[in-house]
Amino acid sequence: MSLLARLPQHSRRRLGCAAAIVVYLGAAYVIVGRGLLGDISRRLVSNGAGHDPSVLVWCLAWYPHAIANHLNPFLSRAVWWPEGVNLAWVPSIPGAALLAWPITRIAGPVASYNALSYLALPAAAFTMFLLCRDLTGRHRASIIGGFVFGFSPYFLGHLQNHLNLILAFPIPLAILLTARLLEGSVRRRIYVPLLAVLLVAQFLFVLELLATLTAVGIVALVAGFAIGPEHWRTAVRDAAIPIALAYALAAVLLTPYFYYLFAFGMPGSAVVSAGGVSTDLLNLLIPTESNAIGAHRMLTAISSHFGFPPEADGWIAWPLLMVIALYLRSRWRKPLGKVLVVMLGLLAVATLGPRLRVDGRELFGLPWKIVAHLPLIRSALPARLTMYIFLIIAVMTAVVLASAETARAAKYGLAIAIPIFMLPNLDYRFWTMSIDLPPFYTSGAISDLLHQGETAVVLPYAGRGDSMMWQALADFSFPMAGGYTGATMPDSFARWPAVNALYWGTEVADAATQFGAFFAAHNVGAIIFPEIRVGEYRPMLAPLNDICLAPTRSGRVVVFPVATDKVAKYRGLDAVELEAAFDRDRFERLLVAAEKYLEAKAPADRLTPANVAMAGLVPQSWGVDRDIYTKDGLILGPWKNGRIQVGVVGSYDALRALIADYRADASEVYFPFPRSLDGAPKGNLFLRKLVMVFERASLRRAAGKASSDLAARDASASRSK
Repeated sequence: MSLLARLPQHSRRRLGCAAAIVVYLGAAYVIVGRGLLGDISRRLVSNGAGHDPSVLVWCLAWYPHAIANHLNPFLSRAVWWPEGVNLAWVPSIPGAALLAWPITRIAGPVASYNALSYLALPAAAFTMFLLCRDLTGRHRASIIGGFVFGFSPYFLGHLQNHLNLILAFPIPLAILLTARLLEGSVRRRIYVPLLAVLLVAQFLFVLELLATLTAVGIVALVAGFAIGPEHWRTAVRDAAIPIALAYALAAVLLTPYFYYLFAFGMPGSAVVSAGGVSTDLLNLLIPTESNAIGAHRMLTAISSHFGFPPEADGWIAWPLLMVIALYLRSRWRKPLGKVLVVMLGLLAVATLGPRLRVDGRELFGLPWKIVAHLPLIRSALPARLTMYIFLIIAVMTAVVLASAETARAAKYGLAIAIPIFMLPNLDYRFWTMSIDLPPFYTSGAISDLLHQGETAVVLPYAGRGDSMMWQALADFSFPMAGGYTGATMPDSFARWPAVNALYWGTEVADAATQFGAFFAAHNVGAIIFPEIRVGEYRPMLAPLNDICLAPTRSGRVVVFPVATDKVAKYRGLDAVELEAAFDRDRFERLLVAAEKYLEAKAPADRLTPANVAMAGLVPQSWGVDRDIYTKDGLILGPWKNGRIQVGVVGSYDALRALIADYRADASEVYFPFPRSLDGAPKGNLFLRKLVMVFERASLRRAAGKASSDLAARDASASRSK
């Protein structure tokens, strides 16, 4: 008998927990701890692929700031001034902000973000260890099971950018508690408040995971009811009431949050396409660079087609395929085995999304299309269901390694192979990065720059930069006429042509009027951007000399003070008229550019906004990408049968006159694209694609009309100066 076996059971359990904690904390140190050592407030757990960490750092600072200053924590006017933002519909991690408040107060929100990122994976792995141990009674097998879950590609992928999506440790505990309720080892009066606390905690970390936990849990209970024996059906029926009571109690505890969630309306649709965040079929077999094995050049060439790297988290490590096979062979005839295998299959199909993608290519439709019509859960992104796939595989792993039916050699082989194949990328620079923090924001200088009630426009604008983090580290000493709180910006900002220019850094006609109207409406007192990006923003800002004072440099930023007395005359200009002028100018310049491009015998199949920009036919800054349909709302390219498509993104009220002027020249008109415009358009008409298709001769005629229109406007602008 081993020394461990001689210990009392409670001592063995404590020793097993301690061993699991040491293993998981050690693994987390290897991944991110080394990169943060001695620099926890100047480096960030992020791969730099996006700016979501900037938002989450802001949130970690906002809630303590709001509570300490007696502000409404749900409605913030620090961003998107003056309308502000309802944080109830933003993944703003209020639970994590309150949990990390002491760290935020002592070391700042960046340190809080890093500490939570460091602990999130070990916490998820440890609660999964507890679930596996409860199911198997074996410590070592459960430690491996916890590792499979907490250090799975799901957690490694989202560790790079999405702290909110890895704060998932309540989920295994909720499943453990429910499993005990079903087997009758926990009383209802204990179960209901404990589950309610876990539900509240997960809700306050991120609503999306609570929604998917609820949906997956319902499906699992239905599967158990349908597949299991009679006593299972009885247990599921008996569990329905306490589960409902726990959700009801959680809802009561979250009443203030629910008020802000629903009192001001719900989002009309999912803001991120489910198809864009789905698992590529090959990703189930091929790892990404998050894992050490996936960093091999041959594999990165394949995984580069899987989409946004943090969301490409479906790889099932190859030894785990053996685990699934062994589990299927030994447990398929048992009710629990059938339920887990069925759930694994359903989740594997669901995570593929609405259309099957293989090596980046879309093929045919899949069942997830149905989910797009369900409330709340429709906003869930299919690729993120991989967390539940790894949860099931973690249970299977613990069961197989603990089973007497599994050969000893197979157990040791799997116990060694699983951590080796799942080994994360060992380059700490892959997981952490230095943050760009101009000293200007922490020096207090901005308080002297802005007058009472004035806001700042901080570049890079919105989601293209770290303005949210800079504001948080400046202790919210200035409001922003901008921000980044989700995949889409508020309509009240998106409708301004100046915002399009600020976001993409593009030139805009009649810049003084367009920017002056936006600055006046939002009380903008200054434009601030990093001094290393002067060359990037000079073409956009050069025409603003009439409404801005001389720029100054301070703390590694350039400050353009806005002459508020000069922009006052633009206050109250009609936003629809401003957009109409903006849309018309871009459309007509594209028409003229297309005609000149084709007249020069350039190949029609290479006609794009970027290529006419390279040819000097439109401003260079208009070539933001290589597509026919550019991200900043320009449309130019070949159409069927040798025709040419020209268009812009705009709202129907602003485009109505433009469509009327050029409709006779166009052979086809689409709005909102791809719907043909026959009569009055229907549906959402805000900032949608207008596409007009021209024959070669009609393009020449329309371009002549546009050229005359542009010349008249240029002459009028010259006279006004």
